[in-house]
Amino acid sequence: MTLGQSNASASDLTSVLSDRDAVPWPRRVELAHWLRDHIDGPSPAPDALAAVAILASDPKPEVRHAVAGLLDIAPEQVFCALRIHLGADENAFVRQRAAKAIEKRRTAARTRARAIAGADQIAAELESIGNRYGTAAAQEAWRLCRRFNEQLVGAMVHDLRNIATHLKANVASLISAAGNPQARRVVDIQEGLNHLERTIRDMGQFTEPLDLAFRKIPLRAIVAKALEQAAASVRRLDGIDPSVVTVDMDIADRIVVEAAEHQLVAAFANVLKNAFESFMFSGATDPQSRIEIRAAEGSDCVSVIVRDNGMGFSEEEGRMLYPHTPGRRNKNKRNSTGYGLPNAMRKIDAHGGTLTIESEEGAGTTVMIRLPSAMEGRST
Repeated sequence: MTLGQSNASASDLTSVLSDRDAVPWPRRVELAHWLRDHIDGPSPAPDALAAVAILASDPKPEVRHAVAGLLDIAPEQVFCALRIHLGADENAFVRQRAAKAIEKRRTAARTRARAIAGADQIAAELESIGNRYGTAAAQEAWRLCRRFNEQLVGAMVHDLRNIATHLKANVASLISAAGNPQARRVVDIQEGLNHLERTIRDMGQFTEPLDLAFRKIPLRAIVAKALEQAAASVRRLDGIDPSVVTVDMDIADRIVVEAAEHQLVAAFANVLKNAFESFMFSGATDPQSRIEIRAAEGSDCVSVIVRDNGMGFSEEEGRMLYPHTPGRRNKNKRNSTGYGLPNAMRKIDAHGGTLTIESEEGAGTTVMIRLPSAMEGRST
């Protein structure tokens, strides 16, 4: 079973592929909505793409209308055909939905292009400062930029919490009055509010002072706790069953780091959560889905490698990650807030360590974390 699938939707998918009319049209509408999470990624499931093509020619305009809403995220291999087909649909509402989704796709592409250009400009300016004044000056300039960013985000968190609290109360009242809490739009609104709350929470973590009470701790214990937290998080938020992913951890008991345990566990949990989520759209099964965690001791540092064979990300997305700027959501992860990785980097940096990422779309991601060894670390 694909990670994150529900049995009911999987059954509908199979039925539509063999006999579309065997599935009542309201359930075909629901299936079209469900397919969004299974075609949005570098390796969409072939059955999901085949179902989209079938539903795009459905006799019911309500079904075609739902499929037209997928045009903003449809993979390139089916987008052109769907755009032409649904853009010329006999039903005006289907054509309008297609046009809105296409414009949304264009807007997202322009936003990504601006973000990449901004990331490239920051990288170029930091390199220029380093060339003129030395590496230390460039690092200090970047530290000040990050500090300003934290203050800016912190100023927003309080107001956003108040807004979210009022929104949640008002929406709850509206849902109660409407009397149909399972309606598609109601569910979408609830999910949107839940995502807003998670984003505000992560923003708060990005700005809060770090409690750095250092002590010597076995690295294996830290990663084991982080693994438990990451697995629980993806099970709760993403519907992923972490047990179908093989986790191979090789960390010697003798490896000790000097760390603020809670902060370092949270950092590793974020990295491991990303690794689990990399299988959301790959359709990988137990023998294929794999996360490897390796640690090695150097003369003055401990290196930890977290490697997955999930969906990975493109070079363009990697360039946006370079400045470690918060708020850049991963388009392939519906629950991404854009603050998870910057939070992890902030905590690793506070330990005197570094975090680097290498990835290849469709092949997987490798995260390298380097921490000072206990003998070289901070005194308690």
